[in-house]
Amino acid sequence: MGTRQASHVLRETKVLVAARELFLEKGFENTSVREIAERAGVSVGTVANCGDKASLLARMFDESDTVALLGRFCALGPVLPDRSFADEMVEVFDAWFASVDGEEGLVRSYMVSLLVARHQRGHLDLDVVSTISRRLLMHEPTLDGEAAWDLAFTVYSTYCMMVASVLLGNFTYPEARLRAQGILRTLTALR
Repeated sequence: MGTRQASHVLRETKVLVAARELFLEKGFENTSVREIAERAGVSVGTVANCGDKASLLARMFDESDTVALLGRFCALGPVLPDRSFADEMVEVFDAWFASVDGEEGLVRSYMVSLLVARHQRGHLDLDVVSTISRRLLMHEPTLDGEAAWDLAFTVYSTYCMMVASVLLGNFTYPEARLRAQGILRTLTALR
């Protein structure tokens, strides 16, 4: 990596770190681009080159949540005979629910930014679905690959919809977590 490219990556990292800190401290709505620039030690123009507030928030969630989810799958280790696929998915997604509990304002702003900014995160969702599918095939090696993908997509979609339900005020996180667990256990039992 050349000096110019390294300098760009460093500035962008400073902006993303500053945005994350301020969003967590003050909330998305109460954070200005000028404050992000001041915290990062860069100009407002440099922040704008990295993206508007909505895209900075989206990148923050995309990177941290996807990395955290994929990391939780990796931490599961080998398939154990006394642990079902449903048990593993409940463990992974319970940790996910716990990580966003209390951050409803930021999560809501993120969801809005996905709609307003037309931010694309499809490739990240596909990474998670692929990981779930591979894990399912480790449990059920005779399962057809397409069926594993469909079930993995349904599992991931269920948890995403439960988060959306919390944000819409339909459930609390504990209620959504319990509903998602029930749906997941039903889905895997029907298979």
